[in-house]
Amino acid sequence: MKEIPILFKSEMVKAILEGRKTQTRRIVKLGNFDGTDPLYETNDGYIVDVKTMCPYGQVGDHLWVRETWMHRWTPPEPTKGTTEDIIYKASNPELGKEWKWRPSIFMPRWASRITLEITDIRVQRLQEIPLRDIEAEGVWIYEDPYKGRGSSIFQCRMRYARLWDSINGTEYPWQSNPFIWAITFKRIDK
Repeated sequence: MKEIPILFKSEMVKAILEGRKTQTRRIVKLGNFDGTDPLYETNDGYIVDVKTMCPYGQVGDHLWVRETWMHRWTPPEPTKGTTEDIIYKASNPELGKEWKWRPSIFMPRWASRITLEITDIRVQRLQEIPLRDIEAEGVWIYEDPYKGRGSSIFQCRMRYARLWDSINGTEYPWQSNPFIWAITFKRIDK
């Protein structure tokens, strides 16, 4: 089993903590892979199963979540501590930009409070996402979660498309329909 870091924005961390997010989609970067076959010929002529090439790991591997954070105290700071020493932006949205938040990319392993176990990996086109996966991505599939009024499939897809573009739209917009890793996970206790 491997442990691999993975970045999540605060809104997605909140959805994981609430139990609403059990999937993530990440761009496939495999050269000229066209996605038509689960087997892929590498540059050196070897045929491999694409799932074994996922940079986020394999089924059973763990992902440790990197999120926006800061120490509870001001410098000098210890080089290592415990999660009790950390304030997480996703759990403290009332703390504004005047606070000295550290970007998620700089979160060390010891400061991570969330560990995920990969339970499934698929390769697909982004726009092939089914409604159940939109919900697993943490997107509300109802206009009003308290009244339970359903949204149309089109509305749900557009809600997810807006989320995707807010995170990846600069380089890989929804309209480009890139190949993605659809990674399903479950949260585990440390």
